[in-house]
Amino acid sequence: MKTPDAILTFWLDEVGPEGWYVGGADLDARTRDEFLESWTAAMDGACGLWLTTPTGSLAYVILTDQFPRNMFRDTGQAFESDRNARAATK
Repeated sequence: MKTPDAILTFWLDEVGPEGWYVGGADLDARTRDEFLESWTAAMDGACGLWLTTPTGSLAYVILTDQFPRNMFRDTGQAFESDRNARAATK
């Protein structure tokens, strides 16, 4: 499982605003390859402690809100963890 710092580095520094709205098969595959295991762990409740820090909370929201849009593009599963992300933001 990836750390919150690894998630933030990937999404904020490597992909960045230029890549957030472009997407594409390469980004989708890379996101899935690198973070599917972490997303699955979050769905199983393994990332709850992340929500106790600002950095962890931001990483959790990205993992459960943004990454599924890429990992599961054009499927209903892209929205499966929205409830997790919404709960974390509250």
